[in-house]
Amino acid sequence: MTDFINIEAEQAVLGTIIMNNSYLLRVADFLEEKYFYHLAHQAVWMRLVEVAKDSTADQITLREFFSNNIALKEAGGVKYLATLLSEAQSIIDIRDYAKELVELWKKRELNYLLTFALSNLKGNKFDSISSNLENELRGLNTQSEKRKTIHIKEEIKEIKRKRGLKIEPRIIPTGFKGLDDKLNGGFYSKQLVVIGARTAVGKTTMLQDLILRMSLAGRKCLLISLEVDSERVTLKFISNVASVPSWKIKRNMMTPIELENVVKAESVVEQIGIYINDSGDLKTSDIEMVIKNQLEKHPVDLVAIDYIQHIKYE
Repeated sequence: MTDFINIEAEQAVLGTIIMNNSYLLRVADFLEEKYFYHLAHQAVWMRLVEVAKDSTADQITLREFFSNNIALKEAGGVKYLATLLSEAQSIIDIRDYAKELVELWKKRELNYLLTFALSNLKGNKFDSISSNLENELRGLNTQSEKRKTIHIKEEIKEIKRKRGLKIEPRIIPTGFKGLDDKLNGGFYSKQLVVIGARTAVGKTTMLQDLILRMSLAGRKCLLISLEVDSERVTLKFISNVASVPSWKIKRNMMTPIELENVVKAESVVEQIGIYINDSGDLKTSDIEMVIKNQLEKHPVDLVAIDYIQHIKYE
């Protein structure tokens, strides 16, 4: 791999989808033709998306396309189809390969943006160059809530693309049927939800119950606790699972049956996907770093912050 290009990874992604079209749905929510460096690979991706809407895109139905497309003819035509299929044999997780393509594309774009900015330093105002560069960089950083300013027609194009691929919004059920009904199924991916109420009415307890329910259902959650330390949070989770008051667990005043239930609960809780950060005194930039580090090491489905009033001003 040189110059932020990985042709083998591109071949592996396309070959795997051709072998089994169901893999397309595993990457269609974020992968686009622009992330492929090779023009022939861009053509194959667009063809796969188009054909897979109504039928199967396999080595038989794609044979004519590989024979006639100009970019693919230069790559080897039908023989190149066999090359893509051979690369599919070594792929482990198609989403990891697809994310690698996105990462390399961002590096290529960053290299271009920096080169362009440097070449335009003379004869242009700094504010003009820097604001344009900042806007473009926001568009590259897909993990950030800040996004590049776009025209609404671009968003409509994306909505149509997802509809054509039958991509449904990712919904995370809370585990509480009544609440899920109110939320139209649960929490939506990338959605910000604020729980607000008067002091001491149970906001923290509700949040902890939501996290526990979702984790017991197989979801992974990160709790950034700015008020309660991780030990007390963990005791609360164990208490809920064991149905034993947390003060009894903390003071070791349990009956034999309660102790048995607590031991079983501890075994359950330590197996579920809950991560706790109780650093405290965090600024918004610190919280952003905590979340990014978490996603890099152990991706989660939900990030919860308890609570907003304790976030320090920058």
